[in-house]
Amino acid sequence: DDRRCHGHDEQDMYDIENGIAVRPVRPRSHGPSEHGRGPSDPGRFRDMSTETALLSLDDYAGLEEPDERYVSDLVRGVVVREPRPGPPHGRVQMRIGYALEGWARRAGADVTAESGYILSDEPATLRGPDVAVVVHPRSGEGEPGGWIRGAPDVVVEVLSPSDTSTAVQGKTLDYLQAGAK
Repeated sequence: DDRRCHGHDEQDMYDIENGIAVRPVRPRSHGPSEHGRGPSDPGRFRDMSTETALLSLDDYAGLEEPDERYVSDLVRGVVVREPRPGPPHGRVQMRIGYALEGWARRAGADVTAESGYILSDEPATLRGPDVAVVVHPRSGEGEPGGWIRGAPDVVVEVLSPSDTSTAVQGKTLDYLQAGAK
């Protein structure tokens, strides 16, 4: 497959158009042994260019992240994986969250890190920003995965070496179109 990218393991696919690693994630109830496909079986990759079945939020809520080296979001019905950030990223993330927390307490707002926000039902989009501020806190109770419906008011994404301008622009547009300020 000419869409595979050097630097990603054999389980990853590289979406050249969007500059992001995409990997199918199996539902919790179906392991590789039930499908007869192991790690070396090339038939287990989905062809993202012809795939028409997109995941819903409920489908995504039933998935597990099989590889701790990655984090994932659901973007327009497709699971999008990125390398898990390292300590420098985490330090910046914590400093920003800490700086916002004092203000948030006084204002009655919430500050979260990597929490899921439902940005769209159709197509299903769920993002987990590095740091988010919700001025009027709301609950995820009753929502798929317990995620919070709607965009946070303020979103902070700490840039990583693996981020592409296209991927960052895509995230930004998703948040703004869902109501982030």
